[in-house]
Amino acid sequence: MDGQDVLSHCYLLIVHRSTKMTPFFLMYGRQPTLPVDVSNLLDSDDTTDDNSNFINEDNSNSDEEIWEFNEDEVMKVMEGMVKIKEKAHDAAHNNIKLAQATQKQQYDKRQGLTGSSLAEGQQVLLKDMYRKDRKGGKTALPFKGPYVIIKIYDNQVCTLKNEKGEILKMKQNISNLKPFFAPPKEDESLEEGN
Repeated sequence: MDGQDVLSHCYLLIVHRSTKMTPFFLMYGRQPTLPVDVSNLLDSDDTTDDNSNFINEDNSNSDEEIWEFNEDEVMKVMEGMVKIKEKAHDAAHNNIKLAQATQKQQYDKRQGLTGSSLAEGQQVLLKDMYRKDRKGGKTALPFKGPYVIIKIYDNQVCTLKNEKGEILKMKQNISNLKPFFAPPKEDESLEEGN
């Protein structure tokens, strides 16, 4: 066995996060018999042969025993293996669906797509994608604005208007926006302090 065969065999024995099963089990409906398992079996005292798939037609104690193939027993074992494989595939399918839902939720969270609370007419800040100090300037603000949302489209983009009432030529992605909250006026902050 060369190195690539060993690696591919190891891959088949690793439990995957999405399916929660090994690919070997999903393909063959059983766990593999490894060389370690065989050596442990040979070291143990129980080395009896299981000839349940064969029937001894000759009940004599002769050295030559005639064994006949037991087709019913083999069919029972095959049906059991098929049922195990079907259940494993169903469980893996359900586990994959759950993993995909979790992955989508995490992706939406990273992209800022989770239940966007932005609405038309709302004031927002726009992420400054072209900052002149982007080579290390930490004092520049990462957002510019405020802008007002004029229209939101289905593909997660919108049209914005600046404070002067000019409509921006480029449509902006909603993930680059965040709500703008106007700072309180001095009169309001003095009244709250009293």
